[in-house]
Amino acid sequence: MKKIGLTYLFLITAAASLLPECSPAASRYYWEKRCRQLMADRPAKVVIAYNFGELSYDMSLSSAQIKEKDIEKRPRSQYSNIMGLTLTNQYHNYAVTDSGPIEMGNGYYCTIPLEVKIMTGYLDPIIYLANSMEKGTCVFRKTVRHEQQHLDLAHIYLQRYVKELEKRVPLMIKETGPLLSLSPNPEKGLLQIYQEKLDVIFDFYFNEWRENTRKMDSNENYERESRLCR
Repeated sequence: MKKIGLTYLFLITAAASLLPECSPAASRYYWEKRCRQLMADRPAKVVIAYNFGELSYDMSLSSAQIKEKDIEKRPRSQYSNIMGLTLTNQYHNYAVTDSGPIEMGNGYYCTIPLEVKIMTGYLDPIIYLANSMEKGTCVFRKTVRHEQQHLDLAHIYLQRYVKELEKRVPLMIKETGPLLSLSPNPEKGLLQIYQEKLDVIFDFYFNEWRENTRKMDSNENYERESRLCR
């Protein structure tokens, strides 16, 4: 009888150690599981809003003035003459609507995402064309075509970026899970956590886009295009 009594006592003690009140590790596991269930019961809405913007042309500036704008935006201009320039005015912003801290127990607070919104694209891109060019000339047509190719490339990469977001953002939310903390105002919120992950995706696509843009503006490509008007 003593052995049976000791066995029961051991089992009761072991079970008690798994309760959230008794073990910090077990307690966190318990409340994290409850927190994840809250998130599963109310899946976050994902909104991806993108915009190509409304293209405009500006032929009011000289080649020198266009070069100044180019240096200001992209410090790469070593060319004596810049007849055209495309500025996409790119933007990307994130917004997260969450539940706010939900008090769980044992001092834990659970915050779940309700909506994750990503806004990205181009804010009214503009193509500058030097005012020294005559419309209809070979140089004018070549310059317009070159700048439009820059814009086409920007559109391609934006579409690729959006498709990747559509695939990866729901996975990111699921893998990251809710925010469980011992403070109603944690140092790092869901917005900061998501932003760090989303910036990696953004940098991958748009660094590649910038690299291809630089190739289009290389001396070799300019020399190749200049032969079109000889």
